[in-house]
Amino acid sequence: MSLLYITSLSDNSGKTMLSAGLAQHWCERGKKIGYLKLAKTGGSDSPGEADVRFMHKLLGLSEPLEALLLDISSQTDTGEAVRQASEASRDKDVVIIEGLPLKESGGIIQALDARVMVVHD
Repeated sequence: MSLLYITSLSDNSGKTMLSAGLAQHWCERGKKIGYLKLAKTGGSDSPGEADVRFMHKLLGLSEPLEALLLDISSQTDTGEAVRQASEASRDKDVVIIEGLPLKESGGIIQALDARVMVVHD
């Protein structure tokens, strides 16, 4: 199983579309793909819910939607990101983790020991 962490230099730069394209490519080649979105809500709004619904439908995932969106509000949530990535990877060939902007991702990337792609718009 491989972890691919997709990050960017800023928000709204195309991480979800890149994730969707890669996921579709690998699915067509018979790979089992998992998905996890990390977000900082800073409140009760969940800006990543639409992305998660889109990827859930695209990939036909069996996991509940709430298991695919993780609110990373502090550095202490890094362990939770690792735990959820581990759960998302069960029976998967590749797990795509749509992450936070690059400047906020260093500790998470190291903890996950993931490969990284950076989107620059």
